[in-house]
Amino acid sequence: MGDPLFHSWVRHPEMLKVVRCFSGPDTKTFANMYINKPPDVNGTGIHPIHQDMVYYPWSHVERTVAAWTALAPVTKDNGCLVVVPGSHKRGLLEHSIPDWIKNAGFHTVTEVADVNDLNDVEHARINLVRVEMEPGDTLYFSPLLLHGSGLNNTDASRKSIVCHFAASKSTYLKDFDPAQDFAALNLAKSAHSVRG
Repeated sequence: MGDPLFHSWVRHPEMLKVVRCFSGPDTKTFANMYINKPPDVNGTGIHPIHQDMVYYPWSHVERTVAAWTALAPVTKDNGCLVVVPGSHKRGLLEHSIPDWIKNAGFHTVTEVADVNDLNDVEHARINLVRVEMEPGDTLYFSPLLLHGSGLNNTDASRKSIVCHFAASKSTYLKDFDPAQDFAALNLAKSAHSVRG
């Protein structure tokens, strides 16, 4: 966490006040990132319905939370997050890489792999709710919550920062899911095809 902006953000008293409702008094951060979702190019910007637990498997999942903060307006037009309310109660679901995805690093929950238009939640076969946000708004959610984001159909990038917090006693679960090895293999294949 060498970046002063990230350091001040994850240590902000208001942030920690909310985070500790999930993690308890002793917390640690992981997977801090700046997300720049540019205007879409050939359908590559969709992030299908998934659970973060597949990417970041930590013990004590009930004491883990993501904090997703908008740096600019986040709207249905620029690919806002969509969530499935209450889905975190179902536990970890099977994930796979759908055949329609153009980014080999993105998994989806297998049972909803056909839900691929996240900009049109009104016609989805599952209960998707848009999370439109203003700059500074923060969404806190479980790593088991089903969520994703649609295409950015505007001329400007959608910008946000996200960090995951866990109880200090949490540990990374090595060899947690073979899907992670599969994702790494697909990323390697994708990189090879780009480089030739």
